[in-house]
Amino acid sequence: MKYREYLDTAQRHLATCKKFVKTINESEIADKKNLLKDIYYLSGYIFEAITVFIIYKTGYSHVRDLYKMQGKVFEPDKHDVDEFIKEFTQFTKVDYYPVYNGVTKRIYLGSRMRDRKTGKKLKISDDDKKFLNEFVGLNAIEQHHFVDLIENIKNNKELFNVIFPPSEDVPFFVTPVTIEVETLIRGWSSGLRYSDALLWKKIEKDLNESSLKDLLDVCQEIVFYSYQKN
Repeated sequence: MKYREYLDTAQRHLATCKKFVKTINESEIADKKNLLKDIYYLSGYIFEAITVFIIYKTGYSHVRDLYKMQGKVFEPDKHDVDEFIKEFTQFTKVDYYPVYNGVTKRIYLGSRMRDRKTGKKLKISDDDKKFLNEFVGLNAIEQHHFVDLIENIKNNKELFNVIFPPSEDVPFFVTPVTIEVETLIRGWSSGLRYSDALLWKKIEKDLNESSLKDLLDVCQEIVFYSYQKN
């Protein structure tokens, strides 16, 4: 999957959420509660998609500039997000795959990753294994922890200033949101799809028609912002 596809994915999820919102008033009480949950769950993937898009757009631009200084060419639109690009990870502290117990998941996936042209199996080099296994503070896209990815941006001053120049007004990423909306954003988990009662309990008091509308307004703003930067 190419990084720009995440932006289109976010737009599609937002459009779906808006369609669902229109049916809320037509729903029975029990159905309305479930509908709110469905919209909320889908909204998390809007945030995730935008976060991934922003990180890769910025990180790949950084790699392109580095390569240019070295007399090499890097074309961001030709790379899938699950490819390992050391310079990208060094700058963003992000890789697609996580590290478990000091071992990068890329080692296990190596036998299943193939060159698209030749069909040959791709292997991760020993140097890259060492780099990933010893990397402190690595964030993984595959884990769906988009809040951690956002906090990574906020805590990386160089990355943050490149993504959000002064005077940028981007809710949650840069400017504060309401307490209810922040609770909903931070309380989101991909595990909600399994109807995890404990996860839902953490956010149920803040999940209502009003807070959901505010959350979707934030989603609309970050999607619009990202299309302007595309």
